[in-house]
Amino acid sequence: MKYITSSLHLMLCKKTHHNNECDWYVEEQQAACWELECHAFWLTKATRILELSGLEEAVFSRILERLWRVVGTLVFLKEHYPTMIDVIDMLVVEASKPTPPPPGGLLNQDQHEQTS
Repeated sequence: MKYITSSLHLMLCKKTHHNNECDWYVEEQQAACWELECHAFWLTKATRILELSGLEEAVFSRILERLWRVVGTLVFLKEHYPTMIDVIDMLVVEASKPTPPPPGGLLNQDQHEQTS
């Protein structure tokens, strides 16, 4: 769960870290960091996100690794091409929407051929 918590903190924390606005890295230096406020907050948040996903921890971790690469790319694009922020956001939102079923319903290709 520590990997998931650390990854979600990296992806979701909006505080600046270079001036210690976020206590994550200060706490990280202490042996009991997972009992401290910032780590406890993110552990609770990560636990809730994992529960919402309905996935096992190992599966969620693998998906999170793939998402990390995507998020990193999006952050890079937003930082280097700030005029594209709205376009990038729109594309991500549109790509995240479920694909509508094809005309005629949800038949797969084999079922479609059998009914034709």
